[in-house]
Amino acid sequence: MHHCRRFLTDTNQPARHLSGIYCECGFAELYEVLDDDGQQAGARCRQCGTDYDQDQYGALTKVRAEPVKASR
Repeated sequence: MHHCRRFLTDTNQPARHLSGIYCECGFAELYEVLDDDGQQAGARCRQCGTDYDQDQYGALTKVRAEPVKASR
């Protein structure tokens, strides 16, 4: 029953780990932050506690993706 309620978003979803994205502190400990509707509203680093809103998180992923593109 719990799995059905979780699937139907009757309960709060746990924060997902945003793997491969590094915080400014250097650790890959970013977890998503959800708004009241359950949509991603940003990220929080569990290592240093830095909060990123949706725009800051988008900029962070863009900065991290450019070195990957350059090496190909």
